[in-house]
Amino acid sequence: MKPCCGRVIGYICLLAASAAMITGCSDGPASGEKTDTAATPPPGEAAPVTASGLGALLAASKGKVTVLNFWAIWCPPCVAELPELAKFYREHSGDTVAFLAVSLDGVEGIETVITPFLKAKTVPFPVHVLADRDIEAVSKAVNAEISGALPATLVYNRQGELVKSWEGGITLEELNQIVKPLL
Repeated sequence: MKPCCGRVIGYICLLAASAAMITGCSDGPASGEKTDTAATPPPGEAAPVTASGLGALLAASKGKVTVLNFWAIWCPPCVAELPELAKFYREHSGDTVAFLAVSLDGVEGIETVITPFLKAKTVPFPVHVLADRDIEAVSKAVNAEISGALPATLVYNRQGELVKSWEGGITLEELNQIVKPLL
């Protein structure tokens, strides 16, 4: 399945416009306002995270194989891959695998859009909602070049080194082919 979104600039504009239309807000957090939380929300719920918070989550997952998935509600391939990600999470949640799902829907919609969506789809994993619109900062935090295409999945080994990245929908089989040898 091909990614639904291509360029970073287009993604940022679409993200800002989507958040504004969904929530009635004109922009994200005010300059200087802290929305960073590196705490993991309960499964099936969402919490904001900044690029630096995302970097902290990745650092905290060292020692585990880490799967980082960027997605959004408005991205059909992202929604289509959710059942596969849920199966993977259920199979490996007790293993030495850390699973980080990062929504690019905008923090403005956490309570009104994202959490209800997660509950309706019975998403079993916690979701972090990216508060930053700075793709360079996110790329730096995850030690990978992010193009802005969604969905995007990154896999890190136990040492925190990026092993594989891909854009577009992913299946349970594809995830297992990459992750199992790293366990």
